[in-house]
Amino acid sequence: MKLSQVTNFLGFTTPKPIVPEVPVQPVAEGEKVVFYSWEALARPHKELLNPKMLKTLIVIAVVVSLILALMQEFVLIIAIASMVFISYALSKTAPELVKHELTNYGVSFAGQDYLWQDLKNFYFAKTGDGSSEILAISSKEVIPGRLFFAFSPVDKEKIQQICAKHLLFLEKEPVSVLDKAYSSVVNKFNF
Repeated sequence: MKLSQVTNFLGFTTPKPIVPEVPVQPVAEGEKVVFYSWEALARPHKELLNPKMLKTLIVIAVVVSLILALMQEFVLIIAIASMVFISYALSKTAPELVKHELTNYGVSFAGQDYLWQDLKNFYFAKTGDGSSEILAISSKEVIPGRLFFAFSPVDKEKIQQICAKHLLFLEKEPVSVLDKAYSSVVNKFNF
């Protein structure tokens, strides 16, 4: 019995379906032709939690930090403080408006180009609060693993048509073991 069969049986992983690959088209030659472009926010903007919840989380973080200080775990204290600071800073600063383009060469995100042959597939996913959708394009390279593009709902059909000519379209988001673990932990807490 193989390890993959055991993990599939226990539910840690799911068997990967055989996915047909879209033939890689050669790099476009000549002048860059823009098929479609749009402007959107660089990232979905999430409002800060309500003040009562924020105070509760700060008190919990301080108590945990004091316990960690008694245990002389200063690296963990710095990690907790940095996560609190980053989430606070991202919620207080509004995302900037950037231009996205779909061209004969590939995808452009705020002036950074990604070639079609360096990308694998794409799908549409809901944002964290479920109010809007984003375009997610998987990369063959580890960094960046996925590119996320905000768009207007009226642009969805046109974007899907253009991307489907070059990339494989997935109906739903591919979920890894880490994604499953993260969602199961997040579902335990109701903020």
